[in-house]
Amino acid sequence: MRRKRGQPSKYRPEYCHQLVKFFSIDPIEDIEETHTSKKGERWTVIKQRPSRPPFFSAFARKIGVADDTLTEWEKRHADFSVAVK
Repeated sequence: MRRKRGQPSKYRPEYCHQLVKFFSIDPIEDIEETHTSKKGERWTVIKQRPSRPPFFSAFARKIGVADDTLTEWEKRHADFSVAVK
């Protein structure tokens, strides 16, 4: 019987849900700005701006693996491939 070589995979099925959640962001985010007048009066304004897009590499860093690892998981694990799509 031959043994597998290399480190065991860090893949976990829960990464599928985490990936979908990571990329499910609102397209617009609210930003709160506080202003002060010359007289010292303060007021707050809520502005909207486009959300920063999530990146595949940022998800990889979040779970502690390399970008290439996610690509390999996509090839080897059907459930992860579906989550990516």
